[in-house]
Amino acid sequence: TAYEIRNCDWSSDVCSSDLAVAWSWPLALAPHRSTVSLHFDQLPAAWLVHAAPSFMDGVSELSAWPDGEPLARLDSFLFLALSMVLHGLLPGLLVTNLFVLLGPVASAWGAEKFAREALGVSRLAGWIAGVSFGFAPLATVAALEGHCYYLLDPWMPLCALAVWQGRWKAATVHYALALLTTAYLGVDTLLVAGVILVHQRRWDLRMLAGLGGVSLLYAALFVAGTLAT
Repeated sequence: TAYEIRNCDWSSDVCSSDLAVAWSWPLALAPHRSTVSLHFDQLPAAWLVHAAPSFMDGVSELSAWPDGEPLARLDSFLFLALSMVLHGLLPGLLVTNLFVLLGPVASAWGAEKFAREALGVSRLAGWIAGVSFGFAPLATVAALEGHCYYLLDPWMPLCALAVWQGRWKAATVHYALALLTTAYLGVDTLLVAGVILVHQRRWDLRMLAGLGGVSLLYAALFVAGTLAT
């Protein structure tokens, strides 16, 4: 409701945003033309923002000459979808740097939500849990290597929360988003969901069908795409 929005406590999100600016400093001064990456992988991601429409037929002729770059080789289909939406609107480097600046904040929010609603911790403890997840050492490695899409991972804690609360539809959606962000995050999310189910000893057939169905569908599409190249 409007009352809830007006009275929502944004202090933890503001603190996480400030931390993201400090964590990636001085990226926030010129995100459209600078980078904190020490590796070359951010540049292909920035290129993808411009080249995304060329993948519409399954193979981009703009890379991997002479055969082209097949769609199945992409790391993040969620990033590809976002690139298609933002194509021609924002520079590619700016889009990737927005992931660096905002991704950890979103991830921290998701982890804080899980800690407070599932574990019942205090506001401060929830914020600490959030930043510990959103700004974890692996997030630093992802930023330095240029794998910007790894930094956007509120899906794992949101999926974990949904599994904890027995909401199979929300769990399925958030697990699918984790898989589409990158298969590595998807596998990690599925493992976390499995640990929670074992811990609670609650075998909801709808939950198992949702998570299992997404896994099988993704695997089938990946194998089909790989065999087609």
